[in-house]
Amino acid sequence: MLAQTWSEHCKHKIFNAKVRYDDEETGETEIIDSIFRTYIKDTTEEVGKKIDWLASVFEDNAGAVAFNDRLNVVAKVRPTILQAP
Repeated sequence: MLAQTWSEHCKHKIFNAKVRYDDEETGETEIIDSIFRTYIKDTTEEVGKKIDWLASVFEDNAGAVAFNDRLNVVAKVRPTILQAP
């Protein structure tokens, strides 16, 4: 559900941008094509292959996990627009 919340509520342009990461210790450079896809969505999908309680993520602004063998717990994201006072 955490990944779902991030995907919908915090998926700003920066999370989909290409990011150049320079490791100052090793001198290596890495290009990350979408922080969202690489570290949130892909990671969540890999975890989902190893567990049976992850019922649904990245669909319709909601995430679902199995509560028991009959019921799921669902969290739906509702964006809030903040306005300056």
